[in-house]
Amino acid sequence: MSRKSRLSAVCLAAAVGLTALAPLNAASQETASAEENTAALPMPAGGSGNADSARRERLADSIAQAASPAASAQESDAGTPAAEAADASAQEAKADQADGASEDAGEQPDEVSQEDEEKQAAAKAAARFDEALTQFKERDFQGAAEAFDALLTEFPASPSAPDAHGYLSLALVETGRNASGLRHAAVDFFKMTKALRQRIAPTFAALAAASLQFQSEALFTAQLADTEQDAAQKQAYLDRLNQLIQSELTDDEVNFLAQTIPPENTVWPIFLFRQVQLKSKAAKPADEKSPAKLAARPAGKVQPRTIGAILPLSGKFGAFGKTVKIALDMALKDSGIRLVTRDTAGNPLAVRQAVRELVQKEGAIVLIGPVLSTEAPFAVLEAEQLGTPLISLTSNEGLPQFGSYIFRTMLTRSAQAKALADYAMGRLGYKNFAVLFPEFAYGSDLAHAFWDEVDSRGGQMRAAESYAIDQTTFRDQARKLVGRYYLEEREEFVKGRKEIDAMKKSDFHKRKLKEDLLKKLPPIIDFDALFIPDSYQRVSLVAPALAVEDIITNACDRKDIERIAETTGKKTKELKTVLLLGSDAWNFQELVDRGGKFVQCAVFVDAFYANAPLAETRAFVKGWTRATQGKMPPLLLGAVSYDTAGILRDIIEQTAPQSRAEMKDALLQVKGFPGACGSTAFDDSGEVNRPLFLLTIGKKGIEQVDAPASK
Repeated sequence: MSRKSRLSAVCLAAAVGLTALAPLNAASQETASAEENTAALPMPAGGSGNADSARRERLADSIAQAASPAASAQESDAGTPAAEAADASAQEAKADQADGASEDAGEQPDEVSQEDEEKQAAAKAAARFDEALTQFKERDFQGAAEAFDALLTEFPASPSAPDAHGYLSLALVETGRNASGLRHAAVDFFKMTKALRQRIAPTFAALAAASLQFQSEALFTAQLADTEQDAAQKQAYLDRLNQLIQSELTDDEVNFLAQTIPPENTVWPIFLFRQVQLKSKAAKPADEKSPAKLAARPAGKVQPRTIGAILPLSGKFGAFGKTVKIALDMALKDSGIRLVTRDTAGNPLAVRQAVRELVQKEGAIVLIGPVLSTEAPFAVLEAEQLGTPLISLTSNEGLPQFGSYIFRTMLTRSAQAKALADYAMGRLGYKNFAVLFPEFAYGSDLAHAFWDEVDSRGGQMRAAESYAIDQTTFRDQARKLVGRYYLEEREEFVKGRKEIDAMKKSDFHKRKLKEDLLKKLPPIIDFDALFIPDSYQRVSLVAPALAVEDIITNACDRKDIERIAETTGKKTKELKTVLLLGSDAWNFQELVDRGGKFVQCAVFVDAFYANAPLAETRAFVKGWTRATQGKMPPLLLGAVSYDTAGILRDIIEQTAPQSRAEMKDALLQVKGFPGACGSTAFDDSGEVNRPLFLLTIGKKGIEQVDAPASK
């Protein structure tokens, strides 16, 4: 399944708040080679591979359509992006270039040492840089470009080289050569002076976005996110970076950026975190856990009976944080254990400070949270450096692989995919599948995870279709799944059309015969189960659209099957039925109410089932109903949070660890903790291990598949 670019160049730039650019006159556009047009950052050995090359080749001409940041000729010298950059950072650049330069122009010895030669070369390069910079500030951009290019050719490793690339990039853009400018801007970007980076980043982030050069866009956007003062704009940059990492960047590009962006940059943790995830995914199952090598920080004095919680208690995600807080208070009631919270307000960039305060000021021996997947990289980085156990409530894959102090109790997408594959393939013996998924991380990640499970077990994925996140009608997707969207390409129609064309009939009769033939083409349903990893709201809209295309999904309803057989003139054994498979986002009574018979018999998976015949589950549901006065249903997040706090309470009361290292060791010993979600344990990496509930929609609503008899 190939990556797709979702936005046009203009929309893409606008989405992250990048500088608006004015169109260039076509005559001033650079006539560059495809190699130059598609050039991005230098890649490490073992680059992004054929797929990435093909993508760049397909986009070779797109940079020619990018808008130009060239300033108006009527503007003052200080008004252009290029000139402002020169004014802002000329002094800083000169200071950097002067290091090591010889100030003595007097007599030279007959034999010049290597050190003296290097000093002379540095001095010469610095002088050449000053000359080029003067041309640049005088708005002689063509002359400046030639001078900086000559400098880089003669002194490619000089201290002035990074800034020379920066000013050269601005000069090239001022003369309409966007592609070359973008290429030079990305060279040694984070070795340039800070003022120059700040001036370059908006222009070239926009150009990179316009030309779909995602690695360069991520590089410049990282700078923008680091220095932006406006909270909303800073969040927009961060959101765009997360989108690039999840959907557009290759693994090699992510690894390269993790090594290129400096650790002090605000957004560096998300690249490091993704790099660790990729390493974890590539590792063999037998490989030992290898935490990221991070510099330890002083964590301060430990309060052995203090638990810290990192939660979004306000903002648009406040409901999630409040749900967790209710569950934690329930589990810790009357224990004497102190719970201290920090509100992130749903802002990932506030997480690291929250972790520091909970550990260094409050003395927390262990942390719970965060709740949002975008916050996880920042939390785990800080917790690992502070040597403090952190139990995450997010589903990010590979999270515990980040470090030895990182744990997780939330249900992961890979665990759901495995459980569904175990059921459909192991218990039902199905071999052929289809997926219909939304175009955002939750759906696409689950679709890929399930596809991987099917492949690994020798199954076949017969069809795969996606849809927009805000889509409300699904007729086209349903028709594509069963081969009714491109009817004229069907083999049966192609053969029949040739026979009709050979008939001695009028064109009118031939057209009518072809129309009748198209109507009679049956759906191609060559899959046994269809996986839809989306929310119950959208599934309740998808299911009826499937029925319109003769996909029968309620095989367990014998009366309806017999009615369909009678209507179609077929025997019940001849009817092809399809099992709908779903994720934890299906576990809502509203799906039963909205979906009706179209979702009946479907099977989905979750880590929590409110009607499970477990004493711990019943106790949690009763306590939750009392704590919320019946205004909030007991759901997965609350149950997992309740169990997480229960595990920590048990450890503190039974083992009484006095250090964070002792708490970490105690967590690794948790096996078979009886919780609202069932028996819970941690494996050697810190990943949660618990049996999942297979649920189905029966006549009475949501029921457990093969549920054990209640005692």
